[in-house]
Amino acid sequence: MSVALILGGAGWAQAVQNPVAWPQTRAGYVDRVEDIAGARIIHGITQGSLNAAYGWRPYSAVCVRERIVPCAFERTFTGFDRYGIRRINYPLIAGIMVSSTAAVAWRPERYDPVKAMMFVGTRMAGGAVGAVAGRVIHDWLATRPVKVDEMR
Repeated sequence: MSVALILGGAGWAQAVQNPVAWPQTRAGYVDRVEDIAGARIIHGITQGSLNAAYGWRPYSAVCVRERIVPCAFERTFTGFDRYGIRRINYPLIAGIMVSSTAAVAWRPERYDPVKAMMFVGTRMAGGAVGAVAGRVIHDWLATRPVKVDEMR
């Protein structure tokens, strides 16, 4: 799934030519794939390391469809520490922040401080929205009604 999301995200960035400095060629597409993959790797390492260090467990209960978006937001950004205490999901937030900030190191925006800050803010917002959207999709699929015919 991650590979498909990386390739699809790079395809979208290629279609809208983001960033403009990377051409709409095969080489430009490879740059975009590397950008997204690099950020995903940094995000995964950061979040995984903090999860392990703090004994973090995500909020695993599935949201009901009637309030799926607010519930998904809450359960994406909260979880449980090693003592079972519900807390803000700092590993996820740190993963989003670190990967967004690190990505500016290899992107053309790094040469302009204003563009760099706008990029980091935009990527952090996208990471947060993407995390909630993933939870909404997961929980929506988990709560879809099962038809009797599908059970056979």
